[in-house]
Amino acid sequence: MSEASLSTVIDGITCFHPDKLHEYESYPEFGHELGEESQTLSFWDLSRFRILIYELQILASEFPSPRMLEIGCGNAAFLNSLQGKLKLDLTGSELHLRALQEAKKKNPDLRLIQLDATDIPFQNEYEMIGAFDVLEHIVDDLAVLRGIYRGLIPGGYLILTVPQHPFLWSSIDVMVCHQRRYTRATMLNAVQSAGFEIRYVSSFVFFLFPFMLLSRVFERGASAQTQSKDEFEKKIRFGPVLNTLLDYAMRIDEWMLRHRWSLPFGGTLMLVAQKPLNTISRYE
Repeated sequence: MSEASLSTVIDGITCFHPDKLHEYESYPEFGHELGEESQTLSFWDLSRFRILIYELQILASEFPSPRMLEIGCGNAAFLNSLQGKLKLDLTGSELHLRALQEAKKKNPDLRLIQLDATDIPFQNEYEMIGAFDVLEHIVDDLAVLRGIYRGLIPGGYLILTVPQHPFLWSSIDVMVCHQRRYTRATMLNAVQSAGFEIRYVSSFVFFLFPFMLLSRVFERGASAQTQSKDEFEKKIRFGPVLNTLLDYAMRIDEWMLRHRWSLPFGGTLMLVAQKPLNTISRYE
């Protein structure tokens, strides 16, 4: 982690990897332009936020003063949604300085840092670390998981979401620079290889899965050559009426997850894992 030791401060943001502030190989630059507006309009993001907040409430109750780091927080929309709902000491991290600067404008009090997720410079620091639809963008996802393991206190929790089912691969995955879509087996194997113990795993976008599958079949024949904000928005935006109906449909998934069902398939996989209590980091 020698690179991470060469940190600097830019616009009040500690940058652990200043040589990578403007790298967009793993995520399209236009993705950050969508901002919080897109996430407040998307039924999938709204549902994902509710699911994750519920899971974090369960995990946070185990600690007196839990600290949480989000890896790949983007414009910090999710962290902003947590404020006032959970008593968490929050930190957001992101590779791209532009996204952090925009997040800082919206919420100057939020602690934000810039870092490369494959070189996390923390050890036994956080009770919870989240990575929400981040690992699929990174070639060396196991390096990220090992860094998260190192950054958690013994007994700390990893919570993550990833896109699921390689057969759903489409032009959307190409446009947003995905390296892969996961199977449940490959995700479990990677997390366990990093040293974690699995606590809960489930799919979601389960009830709407047939519709998602059909849409991806049509997408498979589409071109991903034009990687622009407008093209991307056309593929993920829905009209307000349809978006509201889809949002209500997602609440069926949410009800099942609250009752701890492990849904067998769906567009997204969620996993909660724990760093063993009686452990010495394997990656120090």
